Amino acid sequence: MINSDEIVNIGEEYYKSTKIEILDDSVIFHIEKTGNEETFSLFLDKLNNIGYTAFTDKYPDYRIIVIKEYNMNRKYALKSLMLFLTVIAMVYTGYSYYEYYSSNLNLYRDLINGTIYFVVPLLSIMFFREFGRFIAFRKNGIKYSFPIFIPAPGLGTLGIITSSHKQFKTEKSMITAGSYSIIFGFLLSIFMIIFGSLVEPIYLTHATTTNTSIYTLKFPLIFIMLINHIIPVNVMPPPIEMAGYIGLIITSINALPLGFMDGGLIFSALAGKKFFLFSYASLLILVAASFIFPLFIILIIVALLLGIKGPLPLNNFVHPSKKIISLAIVVILIAIAGFVPLPFEHNYPGNISVSMPKYFMVNSDDPGNTTFNVTVTNHGSAPITPVFSISNVTFKTVSDGALNIAPGHSAVYEMKLLTYKFNYTGAKNYTFNVFAGPSQYKQIIDIYYVHAGTGLGFNNVTSPIKSSNNTSSSNNITPTNNGNPLIINAKVNQVVSFNITNSMNTNMTFKLLSLPLSGRMNTYMYYNSRMVNITGEHHILGKTIKLKPDQSVNISLMSKTPGQWIILIYSQNLAGFVEINVDK
Repeated sequence: MINSDEIVNIGEEYYKSTKIEILDDSVIFHIEKTGNEETFSLFLDKLNNIGYTAFTDKYPDYRIIVIKEYNMNRKYALKSLMLFLTVIAMVYTGYSYYEYYSSNLNLYRDLINGTIYFVVPLLSIMFFREFGRFIAFRKNGIKYSFPIFIPAPGLGTLGIITSSHKQFKTEKSMITAGSYSIIFGFLLSIFMIIFGSLVEPIYLTHATTTNTSIYTLKFPLIFIMLINHIIPVNVMPPPIEMAGYIGLIITSINALPLGFMDGGLIFSALAGKKFFLFSYASLLILVAASFIFPLFIILIIVALLLGIKGPLPLNNFVHPSKKIISLAIVVILIAIAGFVPLPFEHNYPGNISVSMPKYFMVNSDDPGNTTFNVTVTNHGSAPITPVFSISNVTFKTVSDGALNIAPGHSAVYEMKLLTYKFNYTGAKNYTFNVFAGPSQYKQIIDIYYVHAGTGLGFNNVTSPIKSSNNTSSSNNITPTNNGNPLIINAKVNQVVSFNITNSMNTNMTFKLLSLPLSGRMNTYMYYNSRMVNITGEHHILGKTIKLKPDQSVNISLMSKTPGQWIILIYSQNLAGFVEINVDK
């Protein structure tokens, strides 16, 4: 039986009733005035202390129904398990990404660095989101409950879902809980993107996707509209920066109006009983997306278990103010800014493997085109016929290779990019695809266009960019000339230093690109008084260099292995390069 006397006494302390109904499992107060948000909150707290809760109803009159508080399963074991699996997924992703990013094959070093530079930043974003939710709960007098983390091997996480064992008191409490979480996650994600680009010295050129060892990640709208103009990123952003982008995207995913996700809390408060329409629409979107990124199924299952219709506030008498609704609108804009249609794609080649170059340096003044070979190997059990495509550039297949590739065999195809028509200096990215039945291979090709037609010739000593060798004579490094290009002969472990001077009458912004031409070289740059490993196929050195007229900058480099090495210097309309030949 319900403790009606104590409930009635509490009710009369806060509300004036026209009628009180005492039933076997509830007490119903028919009231004249709804009171304010604080009144209901105090009334509810008193009821909670004796094991009861209450909710409101407007029809046929204003009523408050008091019932026994449902002892919701707090799911401590499930929450602990999901957090553990999420951390494991993050560590695995951090290790895989750092290994792929640094080209390092040291298991323990990649594991430690992946944890420090990827897992810690991404976990920080997740917990900072929860800190925002904790603040919202405290402001609304709701006891905080730890959420459910969603693991995603190969990506780390798909975010978090609210799992409060206390119901939300008002629509305002629902909006602020979802909004604070999204805003806090958005802000720290942006910080990680900026921080990662500043503290990690390898600074790369722009692209709208990134290829990891497991997935292709497409960047959100805010990247295309804003961030890319401030902090360009290449096909392999540094791990901290990558964690920021993943944090941004999953924060936007969690803003979907589905169940107990952040967006579900907000839209349920705004749409009321019609919220189920938004929830089912979001569910269909995730189901469709799971065909491309199957791990969305984990998010779908958890959302279904918690309830896709989402929570309803206990107090329907009080509606959110315009200020709170404005907060919800800001969150919706943030969700749009971080939204990516189908952001994650498998990057598995299937039954084919492809060997091809990943970058080219093209002299735009040369009337010729760029040619390269693509080797396709069939690992399947049936013959294949590969089909090729390249985004945003005209190309043709010069040599068709074999029409059909038998199982276990390879074929070489010669491609020609029609680059002769580009009157452009700088870097561009193109997506190269190989299709063979159900299998697909995708790779980003970086092409660096060197256009010397605007007053810069490669052999023009008086060109707008002047390079001069300043290397100590003790290193026995002799420049072939002091013009453009500058050719330097060096020995292994000897420091190469040269100056770059802007002789234009305007300020110029340059980028320096490292291009090893003879296999894999172990190369370093002196950057901020420390030696930074720039080993890789193509790395832009440091940040962009801004030079005033007649201002110079000194560049110091070293190679620990022999080979041929080029440093490309370019701006939007000027380019030159330094060729370094390293002997044993």
